[in-house]
Amino acid sequence: MNVMISKVNKKRALAVFYSETDGYGFFELLDFAEVEEDDVLQGNFDIIGETSVFNLNKGNRINICIESYGMSLNNAMEKVFGRKQR
Repeated sequence: MNVMISKVNKKRALAVFYSETDGYGFFELLDFAEVEEDDVLQGNFDIIGETSVFNLNKGNRINICIESYGMSLNNAMEKVFGRKQR
């Protein structure tokens, strides 16, 4: 499954992603690789927990921990940034 990065909170190492099938979700970066808005990642995004995914834009594999998926954008943004987004 491919997902697109919507927003990144670099201070907390968290990112919001969008999937056409499951909506929005967020994950924690577990290594020093960076993701940016509009990066496309390939992997299993319909699980909760640690997984390895491939960044199609940068050509590298990254380790992440998916915290949630199937959320609205507002809920995902609140979890990642700690406040409601307008």
